Amino acid sequence: MQRRKAGSEFLVSNGAVFGACILLLALTFVLTVKTAVQPALLNPESDFCDYTSKYFKEPRHTYKYNAREQHPVIDHFNKLYVCVASKCGVTKIQTSYHSYVRRKHPEATPRAMYSFLSEARQRFRKDFGEFDVSLAGSNYTKIFVYRNPMSRTISLWNDKFQRPTQLCMTSRSMLDQYRIFRIEILLERLYEWVMLFRDRHLYPQMDLCQVETSDYDIMVDIDDHVQLTSIFGSIWGEDIVNFEKGTHHQTKTKFTDAYRAELRQKIELWREPYTGVYWQDIDFYCKQRGNKENPMRQM
Repeated sequence: MQRRKAGSEFLVSNGAVFGACILLLALTFVLTVKTAVQPALLNPESDFCDYTSKYFKEPRHTYKYNAREQHPVIDHFNKLYVCVASKCGVTKIQTSYHSYVRRKHPEATPRAMYSFLSEARQRFRKDFGEFDVSLAGSNYTKIFVYRNPMSRTISLWNDKFQRPTQLCMTSRSMLDQYRIFRIEILLERLYEWVMLFRDRHLYPQMDLCQVETSDYDIMVDIDDHVQLTSIFGSIWGEDIVNFEKGTHHQTKTKFTDAYRAELRQKIELWREPYTGVYWQDIDFYCKQRGNKENPMRQM
């Protein structure tokens, strides 16, 4: 009887071990397959041009953005016109210009500074006409400040879709329709969102600033702090501009690098609708970055 009981315990024990081994093997297989099919994370910035260049299969065309909504930084003192799209560093440029104006007018309040910018735009229209008609022929130095499209999209999502106090037109509509924010929803219907709302936070940089027809004198990457300082420091004063310090948005400390890497991966998974909308911005950025001879490019 004891021998039979011991044999039963032996079988049960071996069965448990065998079951555990099978479970372990199954989990290992699942993890291996998941790792194999999961696309590798993009290296931040470095391979952006290579990975997007393969997917210009269906370029989607937008239209010249209403120039009244460009919100350029216009410096009448130095005859300077700076077009920088939303989420491309416009706050950096405005902050430096405000510092310059405050030196000339130390009595100006923050509210007065923004009114000053609005009045400058109105004055430009009065002197030269509407931006899209007269900008190319004006006697102002015209500067186009651009940004890596991937960095812009990640900054846009973190700032305008994850902060309830900063919602833009598109994020408000998404909240009304879906009651929850997921970047996949934005990416899947990206062209529809862009064309429906013409939200300047999402609109392609090239069309918003009408780069092809405006004959800009200078084009500079917002992340090239050395060149930015060289350009604006010579005009507003090197002791005023401080692009290296950057703009202290809450989004920079709220979201981790790991979270930004996760967003990059999701954009990679939805790369076709993404590049379909931003193909001009991507093409321009990658050529400016020095990838003109990249054989992977189709443009």
